[in-house]
Amino acid sequence: MTLKSSNDHSLTPLSHCIIALSSAYHEYIPLTIHNLHSLVLLSGIDCLLTNLSEGNDETVHVLPVSKTTIVGTIVYCQYKANCSMSLVIDDGTGLCDCTGWIQEDDFDKYCVGNLVKIQGFIKILSLKEKEKSIKVAEKFYEAWSCIRELQIHSINIIMDSNEEILHWLQCMQFRKCIGMKMDVEDLLNCNNDDDDDEQQMMNTPVLNGFETFNLLPETRQQQILASRGFEELDVLPNEIDRMLRKYFGRDCRCSMSYKDDLLYCHCMASKEPLDPEFRFRDALLEKLIQMEHNFVHKNNASRLEFLYQTVVDDQELRPISSEVVAGTAYPEINQRRLYTNTFKMLRKDGVLCLVNIQKDIYVLLTKNRVLIPAAIAQIQDERCADVNGNTTTTHHHKKKSFLEKGISSSKLRLIKYLAYRELER
Repeated sequence: MTLKSSNDHSLTPLSHCIIALSSAYHEYIPLTIHNLHSLVLLSGIDCLLTNLSEGNDETVHVLPVSKTTIVGTIVYCQYKANCSMSLVIDDGTGLCDCTGWIQEDDFDKYCVGNLVKIQGFIKILSLKEKEKSIKVAEKFYEAWSCIRELQIHSINIIMDSNEEILHWLQCMQFRKCIGMKMDVEDLLNCNNDDDDDEQQMMNTPVLNGFETFNLLPETRQQQILASRGFEELDVLPNEIDRMLRKYFGRDCRCSMSYKDDLLYCHCMASKEPLDPEFRFRDALLEKLIQMEHNFVHKNNASRLEFLYQTVVDDQELRPISSEVVAGTAYPEINQRRLYTNTFKMLRKDGVLCLVNIQKDIYVLLTKNRVLIPAAIAQIQDERCADVNGNTTTTHHHKKKSFLEKGISSSKLRLIKYLAYRELER
């Protein structure tokens, strides 16, 4: 089958916006249990890999899958009080754990020795080991072997043993059709009404989403490309990286220097009409991070506390603030308003905390210097309270307040997660 070039949109068979275009991704594809356990996890997706020989080259064809049909004998069966059951199926190529819900009337219907046909969803229980990287469309993906089970959608007892033979033939034919070469005209005509179902199955190639995408009209392709995010992102194996991506959002492309220290970026910043492009806010936060670095290391302090007037008098920030409001009707007044409003927004966003109203003293709420230590102290107080049977703790009351002023629920969850990770070390 001839495919059009996709270099202009950088799609691969593992691009999330086109995976579901493949009918095989939605169907209960016939597999042996050995093939089920041989699936490879690429970019968070179960994939069936097939080697296609093309001259002297060997090309790996990737077919994302989610459901399957297996046929085998029950070798273990357990019914549970919550109307679920656990089975182990043996088809001669391996064993497969299966779980599912059943009707109350079907209790004790299935037993060891029954030959059954099961259709279900392929669920990953855990990662086993990392395999060598797989190259797909000029891009390398980390490959993982996994421990899987089958979540039962339907189960039927087979009375005719010929159905087991038919299932094996369907498994072989399905693998044969993956990556089958066929001209577009022949592909569009392969579902001729004159052919019976068996002939259609043998003549129809199994396409992944990338191959299906290239058969669509140009207008439909453009609609799909326009609907996807800024960029297709791979699944991150590191749990902390996944938490950070979830916190900032998949489409966040902010690259400011303070992003990691403050867990803050333009995507989550409250808007200020006087500074719509955040020029002054970026300069202010970079200055505060620099002040924290210099002050904390010089004075061996735990966090940065500073006067509001110190920022107002800073000679590096004043020309920036003046330039930001230069085009407004009242530049001098708006320059003062810019400082006041920016501090107000940073307090609202949980970046600054006013700790002394009389003296106008602020604390910069950085991740490593303030938030994680405060979360650790809170967790330790809670543990002590559980041990001592005392629900009121006051030792770290001031530190705990940093987590209660302007900190969003998503940021608080991330901070507590990082704090637990620190305690586990």
